[in-house]
Amino acid sequence: MNVRNKISGKIALRRTSIKKPRIAIIVDQVYFVDDNGNYFTRANLRRELLDGFSRYFDVTVFGRVRKIKKANSEFSGVINSPTIKFINLPNWELKNLIIKIPQIFYKIFVHLRGFDIVILRMMYLSAILAFPLCVIRRIPFIIQLIGDPEGISELQTKLGSGRLGSIVSRFIRKTGLILLKTMTSRAAYCTAVSSMLAQKYFENEIAISDTRLEKIPSETKRCRHNNEKFTVLYVGRLVQMKNPNILIEAISLITDRVKGLDVVFVGEGPLHNTLENQVKALNLQAIIKFTGFISEPAMLYQIYSDADVLVLPSSQGEGLPLVIIEAMAHGLPVVATDVGGIREIVLHGQTGYLLSKPDPIEIAYYLEMLAKDGELCFKLSKSAKELAKNYTVDAQVKKMQQIVDLILEERSSTR
Repeated sequence: MNVRNKISGKIALRRTSIKKPRIAIIVDQVYFVDDNGNYFTRANLRRELLDGFSRYFDVTVFGRVRKIKKANSEFSGVINSPTIKFINLPNWELKNLIIKIPQIFYKIFVHLRGFDIVILRMMYLSAILAFPLCVIRRIPFIIQLIGDPEGISELQTKLGSGRLGSIVSRFIRKTGLILLKTMTSRAAYCTAVSSMLAQKYFENEIAISDTRLEKIPSETKRCRHNNEKFTVLYVGRLVQMKNPNILIEAISLITDRVKGLDVVFVGEGPLHNTLENQVKALNLQAIIKFTGFISEPAMLYQIYSDADVLVLPSSQGEGLPLVIIEAMAHGLPVVATDVGGIREIVLHGQTGYLLSKPDPIEIAYYLEMLAKDGELCFKLSKSAKELAKNYTVDAQVKKMQQIVDLILEERSSTR
């Protein structure tokens, strides 16, 4: 199906059928679901975006479902969304992967029937396993690339940095690129979470980003808005590929030069204890605090509002991080490594600063500059908020609706 030129030309279509298209989304992420159908997730494809899709599509998510009988605080503000259905895929870990692959494939084999379109979130294992079934059953599928296959994934960091780990990581990347090329040739449409990744791998600039932003806060604030603190924020998993230790090292370089320095780490992960020990070794306990994972969006949004700048010193593997979109929507300049699709939204000197690599000296330089130049910080804040308007749920849903409509029209015309 040749729909890419039509999408790029932004041809608008009227849906000719009142019936919602049946869409399957294949994704390796955990969803917590209660007995009433309420759900939430801590991973990228959030409830807000899925609920947006459900306004136009009959959505079934193939993922890892965790049943919760008693609702907890993470269900706060969540409404029942009966059009979202879930197919529970077997959980897997690196140690039992060989055993689990046939089980995952069988579950997809049984349930992947009767759909108008399938969205394969790449490079997830379940999406790869669903690919041959889409081909055999002639179900049109969309590839949505959520990270850079040439980068280092969290899975690959678990293999270690030794010789064997490096060999296996290179093999995974090379195999992944070959597989992606093969799948691309059979896809009805290919997109990514950032236009840079879409252009890099598919020669297509239409991107559908993971977001949960339903509106942009109206106020644009100045740095040091509380007049006493300059708050640096990190939001994300505490894992090696995101280099939270580099930020701690950068903070240690400017404690004597930036008054009122305050640093907040939001997130959990295997490096938590290591990072706390690093903070103690550098005697930064009075400056740096760890909140753990924050599930409630309103609470997280308040932390964004109280902060002055977001830092994300990832090494590789990023697509277009949701935390950057959310931070910019709340008027935060962003200091981040130039990897994946980050430069699509972090415009150097306009909405933040791009790092050539995760370098503590470079991070310290930009943080000190922002802390001491309120007008510069305000200028970046205003531009960041304006750019974030392109990444609301409604904006992404409309793009997906357009893609789906064009695929279905193309399919009906060839029958």
